[in-house]
Amino acid sequence: MFDSDRIAPGAVFPILEYDNANAGPGCPLLGSAFDGVAVIAGHVVRDERLLAQYGRLLYTDAGNPQIRSLIPSQAGAADDQHTGVSVPGTPFSFAEGSGRRLYVISGDGPVYRLDPV
Repeated sequence: MFDSDRIAPGAVFPILEYDNANAGPGCPLLGSAFDGVAVIAGHVVRDERLLAQYGRLLYTDAGNPQIRSLIPSQAGAADDQHTGVSVPGTPFSFAEGSGRRLYVISGDGPVYRLDPV
């Protein structure tokens, strides 16, 4: 959790927090299906093919293959939700490529492109 007692000058505060103390049982904030181990922050969706997620920040956690999204703002996160997409293996990172296509890198080796269904 964010330690508000140790703030550096010019620090940007987290827009979303969730518990990572119980990696196995899951996180009470997000439900028992979401494990909090290490947040993997992604990109704001700018791929016009992904209209349902356009303008939303994608993220996941190393303890859970679910891709989640939220609406970011200076005031915090809004409308945090599961996208319905999960990545096989352990997600390591997100990347943005040509045409603003988004990719998820899995610890199992593959790189997955996020495409509309």
